[in-house]
Amino acid sequence: MRPKRNTRRQFLEQASGVLALSALPAGAVQAQQADPAYQSGRRSLCEQTPPPGKPLSLRKTDTGIHADGNHATRLMSYIAEAGKLKGGILSLCAEYGRVEVMDSDDGQVRLQVRCMATGEGAAKALADTDLRVHLTADNNQLRVAVWHATQGFGAQSQPCLVNIRLQVPLTGTYKLDALANHGCVGVHRLTLAGAKLRGLSGTKMRGIKGYQGGHDLDNVVLAGDLDLATESPAGFGDTWIQGTLTAIAPCKVVACTNEGSIRLAFTSAPDTGLDVTASSEQGRVLIGLNDKPAGNPDSMNQKVWRARSEGYEKLPIKIMVETHSKISNVTVVG
Repeated sequence: MRPKRNTRRQFLEQASGVLALSALPAGAVQAQQADPAYQSGRRSLCEQTPPPGKPLSLRKTDTGIHADGNHATRLMSYIAEAGKLKGGILSLCAEYGRVEVMDSDDGQVRLQVRCMATGEGAAKALADTDLRVHLTADNNQLRVAVWHATQGFGAQSQPCLVNIRLQVPLTGTYKLDALANHGCVGVHRLTLAGAKLRGLSGTKMRGIKGYQGGHDLDNVVLAGDLDLATESPAGFGDTWIQGTLTAIAPCKVVACTNEGSIRLAFTSAPDTGLDVTASSEQGRVLIGLNDKPAGNPDSMNQKVWRARSEGYEKLPIKIMVETHSKISNVTVVG
């Protein structure tokens, strides 16, 4: 069960429209609002099905929609016992918003979904965003699926933001599939049996051109492959990929972005080796293995670098790393 992905062309067309909206005259804004892509309550780009398994017994709270002037919020919280389950499968999707996944400090799973909108029609934008939340137990594993079936917009095409924050117990490894188009994904202190993370832009910051934000992986342990990608409209963002990673099993790590930088740091261990290929069409590349950097950070001539840990072929834990940024710097150390 994976979120349905929109095409790159669809994203660029939609994002470019949002970026240009503020510069359009009133008549053009009305035409933009008539675009089906900005119709409040349209079908979301996130399409999932409920996970298998028995629903967990939940403690749920829902504030409902609170409107204060041109600002509206809604917070939904879910708590369930999951300490006896062994890891699980997590599938999370937000068309507009950020996804954060991290460890809990006990045997409970905790989920918060915060919806926000600003501007005229903010409350309607929330009401037109249909959230779907499922927490189940299947084959002694935790299954979590969160998405929104519809996407709400206010006036001036201001979207409802859906921010997902999930805490899971450290009872095993997790498979993670997460998409956050405007906000990207953060993962903290988990062991992953495999992960696919997608983010098509960061968040808009007042006074800063374009979008800012990216994937952040903090003290993540790898027991399987990791597939990371971000993207922004050309010239309108810095959607980075950065992480501190430790591998406990052979795996492959792929990280690709067009507008952001890549910074990956792997924990050094005597039984672990890296085989790294790093490239950038316009940025600088630095690979640091065995305390000897293979890439010269002052060299802009060579676009692709390759380096291996000493004795790589004899090491039991092999990590293959492939990284590429179109315009920004790439750094891999281990």
